[in-house]
Amino acid sequence: MTVISHWWLRLRSCERQLRIVQFWAATCLGLLSTIQPAHSIVIGATESISFLGRNVTTDSFDSADPLFSDNGQYPFDPVRQKDKGDIAVPSSWSGAVMVGNAKMKGRVFVGTSGFLNIGPSASIGSKAWVEDGNLGVQPGYFNDIWNVPFPPVTLPTTNWLAAPLINTTIEGINYGWVLNTSGDYYVSSLTKSVYVGTNASVRLLVLSTANLAAPTNAIRICHGGRLQIYMYGATFKIGGRGILNDASNAMSFIYYGIPANTKFSFVTNTPLIGSIYAPHAECILGGGGGSTNEFIGSVIAKKISLNNDFNFHFDENLNREGLQPPTIITPIENQTILLGQTATFNVETVGTGPMYYQWSELRNTPSNHMIFVPISGATNSSLSVTPSDSANHYYKVIVSNPFGQASTETRLSIYALNSVLRLSNSASNQITLNVTSLAPGTNYVVFTSTNLMDWEPVRTNTAPFSLVITNNGEFERRFYRAAYVP
Repeated sequence: MTVISHWWLRLRSCERQLRIVQFWAATCLGLLSTIQPAHSIVIGATESISFLGRNVTTDSFDSADPLFSDNGQYPFDPVRQKDKGDIAVPSSWSGAVMVGNAKMKGRVFVGTSGFLNIGPSASIGSKAWVEDGNLGVQPGYFNDIWNVPFPPVTLPTTNWLAAPLINTTIEGINYGWVLNTSGDYYVSSLTKSVYVGTNASVRLLVLSTANLAAPTNAIRICHGGRLQIYMYGATFKIGGRGILNDASNAMSFIYYGIPANTKFSFVTNTPLIGSIYAPHAECILGGGGGSTNEFIGSVIAKKISLNNDFNFHFDENLNREGLQPPTIITPIENQTILLGQTATFNVETVGTGPMYYQWSELRNTPSNHMIFVPISGATNSSLSVTPSDSANHYYKVIVSNPFGQASTETRLSIYALNSVLRLSNSASNQITLNVTSLAPGTNYVVFTSTNLMDWEPVRTNTAPFSLVITNNGEFERRFYRAAYVP
């Protein structure tokens, strides 16, 4: 085996600084609510990805678009291929992403101030960039602000039924479990081949070890069938004939590793068509030898290493059919409250659950940099705050799931009660209010309420000023207060 020599290149993205500038420009314009696009990835890891010593390519296609697929399957015609073969590791460790001399039609995302290690013949960028023979990383295709957590898998709440053990030979393969009926099943261990019949939609819970490494072992999914495996045991190993995905559609096979699942091994040289999500597992792909494996779908694990050369192809249709990154329906609206009141922000999202939320507040660091700092415990879809000062406060929420993230920002303006409000004239239906201040020339807003709980603004002006209320007699009781406008 020839090991490709490497030189180390640390890349830092200037996009982070640009986003800070854009944020402050938006502040000046009053455009405080922004939505950042979510990303989908072909390879992701919580700790590290290593392609060292392997020839790797990444790209994408769209099985639902005839212009970018071959009858719904991966097109080997380069004209129909796309460049969403992105990889991501939310880590700042220097050895987290080592891609060697990979040819990647897509982007690389790492954690804050993270590293990308490439070899001298690597090419990372757009489809045109890579196909034109450029080396290195195309500007804009490395990003070091990837903060997407890969959250743990939780079991669906359902009535799991014991899978019937039926030893049946189909087309020369002996299957221990033949599942022709849709449903949620479980097995104590997985040591025999699995068959999912035509149009059957099956979820299979494996409670302990899965070992399908014998030469005749296989998982077969017939046309129209779908299989989701939930791996509760520590180790899942499949070799033999691999995963026979008749439809060649990544949505037909999805593997979920529960946190107890610490290892996933695909030790065969057959194509792997499906999606793997096991953020606590070490993932080993390839059975060794000199062949090149085809992987169609996506894989997310704790660590990813390869025993073969690999061509990774992300199917963009995964985002439409169910594996959808979060989308924020509407930006959070800016709010204005009185000092001492509580403001509540809510965010509504769509996408594949479960969703994970993290709210943060814009704060000044000791080095005099403004950054969003996560708020401890603020991990729900709503945030309630009661600031103790009258400065403007800025908040941000990041919504994430295993397939991407989205975020939106908002501003909270607070008015302080430090003015003087006096009643000068009162008639049956009319009163005159005078607003004065220790600092003339400052702005104040007058609020009204009928219950001392809910306050509505009536007038904003520069002190001193008078305000005539002509409909006061329409209320049994009515209260007024004035507050400084910062």
